[in-house]
Amino acid sequence: SFKTGHLPIMGYLAYDRFGLPYNVDQILNPDKTFNATAYAEYSPLYIPVSLITTYLIAFVLVTALVVSTILDFGDELWKALRGNRPEDDDVHARLMRKYPEIPTLWYVGVFVVSFVFAIAAIQVRSASIVCYRA
Repeated sequence: SFKTGHLPIMGYLAYDRFGLPYNVDQILNPDKTFNATAYAEYSPLYIPVSLITTYLIAFVLVTALVVSTILDFGDELWKALRGNRPEDDDVHARLMRKYPEIPTLWYVGVFVVSFVFAIAAIQVRSASIVCYRA
């Protein structure tokens, strides 16, 4: 039982046992780590039915996507992974042969720049996440 009878049917917030928005600061230590004693004293987390359904659908869809891909295209994927060409090139592959290959260094460069921006965004936005150990 999810005990959602006292919560709104549609909602995107997590709630405490009193039906109020969950105050995460009450269950965290000053250094932003989880405090199990404070959690037991404050309240378990209650999630509305719509959010439970959203989470359920998201996990089911990802699993269904992987399983259906394996069932529908498993043979072609296995041949491609072994290095065999699964079939003749389609019209799109033939058209793309006219363009030169992009050097691997470009992909590495885009990854490094994106990674640096991600680390910078984490450090600027949230001081509780440590991306490195000093």
